[in-house]
Amino acid sequence: MNINDCEKLKKGIEIIEEFLKEFEGKKVNFAGDYCHRFKNIFYQNGGLDEFFVHLFPDEKLNDFSKTLDSLTSSNSNIVNGNLQAGTLGSDNYNMEMDKLKEMLNDMKTVLTDFRNTEDVRNIFVYYSCESHLKDSTNCSFIEDALSEVIEKTKNELGVSIELDKDTGDAIKALTDERVIRVFNEASGSVKNLPFDIKSKRRIKFDFSGNISQEDKNKEIKEKFINEVYNAIKLINENE
Repeated sequence: MNINDCEKLKKGIEIIEEFLKEFEGKKVNFAGDYCHRFKNIFYQNGGLDEFFVHLFPDEKLNDFSKTLDSLTSSNSNIVNGNLQAGTLGSDNYNMEMDKLKEMLNDMKTVLTDFRNTEDVRNIFVYYSCESHLKDSTNCSFIEDALSEVIEKTKNELGVSIELDKDTGDAIKALTDERVIRVFNEASGSVKNLPFDIKSKRRIKFDFSGNISQEDKNKEIKEKFINEVYNAIKLINENE
């Protein structure tokens, strides 16, 4: 599963939790505020997103689809705020509310269980560097930045990255499209790279480790972290 799907999963769980929390002790009039948010997360091209179609169990798919339709359709009594105890009668109203909450809790359980499986929570990044270069401005700098990329990916996308060092020929193992090259311009010139690497995509940074440039060093590192994060995200979205 790619990071884009992980993000859908995370947002789906979050909106259900938020909805159920606001639901407690309230009439359902507020539900109209959630119509477009549910639609943006769970629907694509006018229908239920294929990701959720394949994720929801067959025996639950119809019930879950009807529940989401009731929360996203402009003709829905729930969205329009027409579902009231006074119009339905107290018993019928309570039954409708209980059914809606039951379906949303079931949906949340399915999504949460799926998120907690090993394949969803983890992606792998294989990392190696030129060990003959100055460690503090190259290998250690890159590895430290990757630690922050891992934390950023977990916090923002709900995905864990496992880092594996020095595993061999990355291009043969992963294909060129999945390799992220980084180059420290403080250690040399791109012009001196081998001809078959010179034209490849790379992330450039210029870090000399000068302790008198603390603010600049921090800025360089933050920019590098964001570029590596975006490159990893893009690769996984295109899986």
